[in-house]
Amino acid sequence: MALHFASAFGHPHVVMFLLEIKCAVNLYDTEHCTAVIKAAQCQHTACVQILMRHGADTNFADHSGNTALHYAVLNEDTVIATELLSHNVNTEAGNKCFHFHRMALHFASAFGHPHVVTFLLEIKCAVNLYDTEHCTAVIKAAQRQHTACVQILMRHGADTNFADHSGNTALHYAVLNEDTVIATELLSHNVNTEAGNKCFHFHRMALHFASAFGHPHVVTFLLEIKCAVNLYDTEHCTAVIKAAQRQHTACVQILMRHGADTNFADHSGNTALHYAVLNEDTVIATELLSHNANNEAGNKVSCAVGSHNHRYVRSVTSLFEICNS
Repeated sequence: MALHFASAFGHPHVVMFLLEIKCAVNLYDTEHCTAVIKAAQCQHTACVQILMRHGADTNFADHSGNTALHYAVLNEDTVIATELLSHNVNTEAGNKCFHFHRMALHFASAFGHPHVVTFLLEIKCAVNLYDTEHCTAVIKAAQRQHTACVQILMRHGADTNFADHSGNTALHYAVLNEDTVIATELLSHNVNTEAGNKCFHFHRMALHFASAFGHPHVVTFLLEIKCAVNLYDTEHCTAVIKAAQRQHTACVQILMRHGADTNFADHSGNTALHYAVLNEDTVIATELLSHNANNEAGNKVSCAVGSHNHRYVRSVTSLFEICNS
């Protein structure tokens, strides 16, 4: 429509003329965009002001669920955001970004706009609102490694122990990203290092994440701040078992230096040494044996013989023979 064109291309006197001859201010196009959304998208402040004076609906959302405020935040345009907020725009309206219902504060945090995050919090945006994935703004900022946004959100009371639908907190994502700067910030706000996620339903802690993904400096960092080295998940796996499973030698070495129990067995009866043997990893096996790993520990392997299932014990020696056969 003509009003959309004038708003999108930043012609305030044409916008004024069209409104004075009674053009409908809230008509929308096939993308469900109104003129005020187009003006905010294209950062035409004067057009936004004129449209609002003539009754533009500032909470109208396009097909993506984005309002004019979402686009102002995306553009880091605090001038237009201020104008919209002076007309009682809803700061808690969620868009449909990947169907996750993201709010303006989520946008600013996810895209790394610290001054917009500050602006939104100063006008009392709720800091711990979450989307349909149960992600808060601080989780989004940690996921995307925006340190300044994490710091601002925590100063305004962000719940650092809040977990998303996967059970991951901001700390889990910091560990996954090997981001010790954000992890340090989170830990300075008493984040729970023993919170477990729901990764494959196994309730994994931050130290498990770092060990399983092979981040030795993060493993060192977490152990130096006194993370419990022998915590286990719902499969009874400790961090050293995860490191051995994934063949992360450096992580295994660090964990053992900090007192990892090398003879701890998971629900299948497997120790870290069993997984080293299964992987034919003589380097990790040697490391484990140098720390008194029991080479006679038996696991619980289920094996079909004929039509019968037999539960039996295989020693590490037998597993070595299998690997070398």
